[in-house]
Amino acid sequence: MGTHVTHLISLDHSLITLHMLMVLSIVVIIMFGIQDVRKHHNKDMKKIMAGFAGMACCGVAAMVLFYISPTTNYSILYCVGLLIFIFFVVWAAYERLYRVMGHNANVLAYRRLAYKDVLTDLGNRAAFMKEQQELPAEASVGFVVMDINNLKHTNDCFGHQAGDELICSAADCISKVFKGKGKAYRIGGDEFVVIVKDATEEYLEQLLRRLEEAQEEKEKALGKPWKLQIAHGYAVHKEESSYEDLFRLADDRMYECKRRMKEME
Repeated sequence: MGTHVTHLISLDHSLITLHMLMVLSIVVIIMFGIQDVRKHHNKDMKKIMAGFAGMACCGVAAMVLFYISPTTNYSILYCVGLLIFIFFVVWAAYERLYRVMGHNANVLAYRRLAYKDVLTDLGNRAAFMKEQQELPAEASVGFVVMDINNLKHTNDCFGHQAGDELICSAADCISKVFKGKGKAYRIGGDEFVVIVKDATEEYLEQLLRRLEEAQEEKEKALGKPWKLQIAHGYAVHKEESSYEDLFRLADDRMYECKRRMKEME
């Protein structure tokens, strides 16, 4: 345009030069784009380059039509080319967004599995350790440690499927009793623990009585040849003790309960 204003080159010649430069630029962009797609296997870039190629073809066709028949409405071809380019860009953006959302969903699923026990859908040992580390030092927390009696006997006599059913039945009882009152975790094959905040010994004893009632009801409802018995022990956190000590105390009391239950059989 500057050369036209200064009358150094006529408008016709400047348009031809401009069009040739545009065609050359399009060819260079497509060549580099193809090289990038082949090198990095970028599917999104492949679609964008396809859209750009479509737009370029329409643009070149419009230029040819301009020189052949200047009075023809060749601008329509530019509009068609632009629509083709926009379509491919939107397509690439949609697929990119779809992949990102799928990746994020997978990350959330894996993160959930990392802290979930697959069999019972309770928290696992990793989740319990994480929660224990995040508990404030001054909290009035109670740990309830539980263990299923005779799981090995059930596995040996009735099969591992019956053993899994026994574990799930115990987990159902624990979830039912402690729902809204504490967080339950399966930390071993037959061992569970519940973290109860704002706990007192009287409150925990009340919950454990409900647990005993729940397991009796569950056993009757199932009508299985094996028994559902859950040994339990609890401890309430005091400022001078650590949460590791709290767990050990609750665990020791659980084994005392298990010993008493064995003696009564």
